[in-house]
Amino acid sequence: GLGAQAGSIKIAEQDGIWPDEVNRKIAVDIRHGEDDPGVPVSEATYARDQLQAKGHPVYLTTHPGGHTVFAGDPEGMWMNLSQHTLDE
Repeated sequence: GLGAQAGSIKIAEQDGIWPDEVNRKIAVDIRHGEDDPGVPVSEATYARDQLQAKGHPVYLTTHPGGHTVFAGDPEGMWMNLSQHTLDE
């Protein structure tokens, strides 16, 4: 799986890589601040929608604040992502 903290898929999407060229459907967990000054939360919801449309299981968790990483985020991501296995 992929865990993204305040991330955007725009560069990968512009390069034609993600999500169209990703053949395996991997789980993605996105954590994003509602007031992130660098990457708007709308990019996180856009990423979720695009990935789900291509068949990737996606978790999106937003939180108050900006470009912040919380101590519990890695554990929460692991809890979500470890529920999924890749196809043979």
